[in-house]
Amino acid sequence: MDILQLLTQTVLETCVHRLLFESLLIILIVFLLFSKRSKKITLTEKEKIDLIKEYNPEPLVPKTSDNHPLLVRMEQKRASLKVGKYILINGQKCLNMATWNFLGLLGNKSMEAEANPKKAKCTRKYITVEAIYANIGDICPLPKIIRLRNKYKARIILDESISLGVLGKTGRGLTEHFGLTLDAVDIMSASLENSFASVGGISMGKSWIMWHQRMGSLGYAFSASQPPLCVATAIQAINILEQDTSLVEKCQNACIDCHVKLTGIDGLVLNGLSLSPVKHLRLAEPSDDRQENVDKLQKIVDFAQKEGIALTMANYLSNLEHILPEPSIRIAVNSSLLTEDIDKVASVIKQGTKEILFARYVFS
Repeated sequence: MDILQLLTQTVLETCVHRLLFESLLIILIVFLLFSKRSKKITLTEKEKIDLIKEYNPEPLVPKTSDNHPLLVRMEQKRASLKVGKYILINGQKCLNMATWNFLGLLGNKSMEAEANPKKAKCTRKYITVEAIYANIGDICPLPKIIRLRNKYKARIILDESISLGVLGKTGRGLTEHFGLTLDAVDIMSASLENSFASVGGISMGKSWIMWHQRMGSLGYAFSASQPPLCVATAIQAINILEQDTSLVEKCQNACIDCHVKLTGIDGLVLNGLSLSPVKHLRLAEPSDDRQENVDKLQKIVDFAQKEGIALTMANYLSNLEHILPEPSIRIAVNSSLLTEDIDKVASVIKQGTKEILFARYVFS
C-alpha cells in the first residue's frame, strides 16, 4: 500500500512540473510573436529638413587653389585641341615635342574617315609593371620579372600603354621586343591614345581570364562599351600597322636619333632608353630647392616655345607620389619627325640651356 501511494504521488508531482514548464514555454512564444522588435521612429518634416541641413558630405576631390602652378600655366598657354606634328599654342604654330603620338597617326585622314559616325558599322599575388616607365623612360626587364613570377607563383599584369606600337619588329610591344610569346604574361593592358590616335583602353589575356575580368570586376568599370567611333579608329590604326610596318621602324629610328642628339647637352642629363619614345631631360647639378629646379627647366620650355618648339614639363601630384621624381622636361618622340626636326630641337634646347643655366658666366 505504501509503494502504491508513493508511485501516485511521484506521477502527480511530475505532471505538475511538466505542466508548469509547458505553460511558461507557451507564454514565452506568445510574447515573442506579439512583441515589437524595434520601435519605428517617425520624423516630422521639420526634423527631416534639419537633418538634411546638418549633413556635410566629404568632397569628391580635394580643393585646389586658383593659384596652383598647373592651372596658371593652363591659363597662360592655350593649345589647340587637334594636335599632330605641329601644335598651336596661343595661336603660334610649334613643332610638337610635347604630346604623345608616337606613330604620328593622330590626324590621319583614313582613320578620321573610318571614325565618321555617318559611316560607322594561380595565386592572388600580382606583379604589376609598365613596359616602358613613363616617369623615367626606361624599359622593364621582363625576362627577369618572369623568373621572379615563376619563383613566387604570381601573375604578371603588364601595362603596354607606351610600348604598344613602338617596341618590337611589328610594334607588338615588350613581349615581341624580348622574343617572348604572349603566354609569358597573364594580363596586358594598354591605352589606345598614345599610338593608335583613339581614346579608351584595351585588356588582353587568355579567354578565361578575360571572361573573369568582365564578369567579376566592378560594374561601373567594365559594363560600359567603348563608343563605336573610337573602336573604328583603333581598328583602322591596327590595319595601317599591318599594311605598313615601316611606321614602327620610323618611330624607332626617330627615338634613337633623338636620344643620340639630346645626350651630352651641358647642364642636362638625358634619362631613358634609346628605343623609348618618352625621354626626360633633368638638371645635371640640381639644387636642394625643388621649386628652383622647376623654374629653371620651365624657362627652357618657354624659351623653346619662342623658337617654335613645343616642350612640356613632367607634372606630378607631389602629395600623392610615393617616390616623387626629380623635375624634368619630358620629350615625346613620334615617327613623323625628320632628321632636320630633331636637329632643330636639340639645337634649341642647347641654346636655351646655355642662356638660362650658364647666363651668370656670360656676364661675369
